[in-house]
Amino acid sequence: MAENNVEPEHEWSDRALDTAEDTLVAMETLLATLRAFEDVLRQQEISVESSTEYCDNFCQALMHYAGSRNSMEHGLPLLEVYCLSITCFAAARSHLTAESDRVALVLKRLALSCFELLLSVPENEIPYEAWVQFHHSVR
Repeated sequence: MAENNVEPEHEWSDRALDTAEDTLVAMETLLATLRAFEDVLRQQEISVESSTEYCDNFCQALMHYAGSRNSMEHGLPLLEVYCLSITCFAAARSHLTAESDRVALVLKRLALSCFELLLSVPENEIPYEAWVQFHHSVR
């Protein structure tokens, strides 16, 4: 006979809270990771190699977080991820060389992914504050 190790089901509001807390923790982790990559970049000379390494690490971190999420289920959290990512990439931009093809590629893919997300989420489901945050990060 199997042991009964089943935990009681949470209420739906608890699940939403868990998801919100998980999202917050993931966002803080992503921010810390991207800032750590930027710190390493700032300690190096501006070069194709350092720019390429930063871009590769940046993309891996972003894909680790955003790649497993569905835009229909996680539209607003993904918009926050893209805003955060755009802001972090912009902060590191002065330490990246335009000679690296990866810099332009990351910018193009980041912009494309962000706009695809915006097209997939109905406009009436995006709060005004999220639009303002997006506008500030792009500017």
